[in-house]
Parts: sequence; structure tokens; C-alpha cells
Amino acid sequence: MQKVIQRTAMAERQAARKDLLRTQKVAKEARAINRAQRDTIRTLEIKAIKDAQRARREDWELGPLAPRRDVGDLKDTYGTLDPRRLSAVKPEPKDKIQYHNIVEGDRVVMIKGRDRGKIGVVTELDEESDTVTVKGYNLVDVPVPEWMRKVNADKRPVMSMPQPISIHDVRLVYALPDPETRIPRDVVVAKLEAFNTKKPWQRRHKEEEKHDRRIAGTNTMIPWPERTKPDEVDNEVDTLRITVEEKTFVPQLLSPPFPNSVIDELRNKYSVFRTRHDDEFIAQKEQQDEEAEEKRRSGVVMRTPLQELHARERKARKAQGKPELSEGMLAKLGEIIEAKREADKKAVAERAAMREARNAARRAAQELQAGAS
Repeated sequence: MQKVIQRTAMAERQAARKDLLRTQKVAKEARAINRAQRDTIRTLEIKAIKDAQRARREDWELGPLAPRRDVGDLKDTYGTLDPRRLSAVKPEPKDKIQYHNIVEGDRVVMIKGRDRGKIGVVTELDEESDTVTVKGYNLVDVPVPEWMRKVNADKRPVMSMPQPISIHDVRLVYALPDPETRIPRDVVVAKLEAFNTKKPWQRRHKEEEKHDRRIAGTNTMIPWPERTKPDEVDNEVDTLRITVEEKTFVPQLLSPPFPNSVIDELRNKYSVFRTRHDDEFIAQKEQQDEEAEEKRRSGVVMRTPLQELHARERKARKAQGKPELSEGMLAKLGEIIEAKREADKKAVAERAAMREARNAARRAAQELQAGAS
């Protein structure tokens, strides 16, 4: 019993070790991908800065003779941002925010960038990259590919899109009562802290927040913004409920519970793993088998005399079965094996004698050399 317990414990340790190695490998690959993405974005930023510096120097030195840059392929997209720079990069694990105190629906003020000092509403929070998107601010122009312009109704070559902002570059704006007049006024909250954190199994509903928030250093609690469900609007293209609930298919015992066309979509029509095939496909396969059998029979009829001789010999050998060794054959094989064994022993003895003679000659030469010295 003790050995069984030891083996079980060893197996558990091995499984835990493999799981740890697997987790470390996945984390390492994720860090490598994130690092490559960060390097790509940084390279694009440096290239944009150098191009802008070069253009400004040319404009200053050449003046009216400076070249125009909004021509040719850049006629409609000059000055746009590379779409790859819009992707948010995940921070390092040590810099990751555990509890996000700013969510969708909050009013925030930008403290960095060209929209510094402006107040807007957060429309999206990306917890993976610790970034927020503010409605109507930090908009950038990106070029629209030709294939996308053909599909979309908007044919413009440039589209304005909001660029995510780091959550560290915004501050919450909340209306608090004035200490003297008790009239609510907007206040910029410098720092929020999380308290009363809740585990997933402690939350009654999925919509509940993971924690509560309050102004750091005070007991002033900041409630979460109300989440309102979008209004359901009926459109002309919507399917009516009576149409959805209408019964249009009745299964039978002699047919599958869904049409053959559905089976063709789920699995290849000619797959070998299918248990049901079309009658045409079955007839085609049977015809192919018959043609192959007919070809084999015609090949048998059209044999040459030599092929007939070989066929009769094969048939005769098959009828005789496997040959058996007689007593004389076994005795002869034993003599051959014994002779070969004796020859091998003799060869080994000769090689040993030659090796011993070489060693004796080497020792004699060494003794003569020592006596001469």
C-alpha cells in the first residue's frame, strides 16, 4: 500500500512539473510575440518621426521650391497613420494593472496628448493592454485599402478611427458635492483605489464588478456607471417570429433527421467515413468495381504461354506447401556450423599468437635500447 501511495505522489509531482513547464513555455511565447509587436510599433514611430524631420528641414531650406508630397500614390492618403500602430501592446507582467478602476461609461479627462484637458466618455476598456477608447477624441486618419472601399458603401480613401489611450494618461471626472454650497460639481480624481475585492465565486451575477472603488486616502466611494441595455428596434429586414416558429420539416423513419445537403456541408460528399451515400455515388462505385474485375478476367484470358507456365509452377509450389528439412539435411547443416566454429577459433588463436609475438619483439627492442643507453 505504501508503494502505491509513493507512486501516486510521484505521478502527481511529474504532472505538476509538466504543467509548470507547459505554462512557462506558453508565457515565454506570448512575451516573445508581444516584444516583436512592440518593436514593430516603435520602428514605425521612429520612421514617422524621421520622415517628418526630413520634410520640415526640406521645407525650411528650399522654401517655395520644396517638393510636394501629396502626389502620386500618396495623393489621397498623405499624412495618414499606419494601421499597425493602432494595435495596443500588452504591458509587461510586472506593469500589469490588477484592478481597473475606469470602465465603459465613465467620464475621463485626458492629461496627455493633443486632446489634453478635454473630457470624454469611455466607450471601450481593453483589460489585456490597459488601454481605453474615448468617444470623439484621439482620432487618427488611416488609409482604407482598395478592396475594402469596393465592399463598403463609403468610398473615401481615408477613415478616422479612435486610437486607444493608456489608462495612465486619463483621470476620472466625477460630480461631487461642494463642501460649502453642497452643489455637485465636476472633480478630477487624481487616484482611485480598489477595495472590497470579490472572487469569481463570490459574485452573484456575471455583470457584477470584481471590486469597489473609492478616492485614495478617503472614504468617498465612487459608484460604477449604470449599464443600460441597448433598445431593441425592429427593422424591415428582421425575420418575424411566426416565420421562425413555423414547422417546415417532419422527420421520418426511412430518412435521416436532416436533408442530405446538410450532411454534404458537414462532411465531404465522397468521404470514406460517411455511412450514408447517394444512390448515384454507390452505383458509380459498383460500376468501377465491375470494370476492375472485368479487366482482371480479361488479363487472365490473354496470358502468353510463358505466363501460363509460371502460373502453373506457382500453383504447384503453393500446393506442395512449405518444404521440410530431412534428417540428412539437418546433420549436414550441423557439420557446416561446427566446421565454421572451429575455423573461427583457429583464427582467433592465430591472431592472439601474432599479437603476443609483436609484444615480445617490442619488449626486446626496448631492453636493447635501455642497455645501449
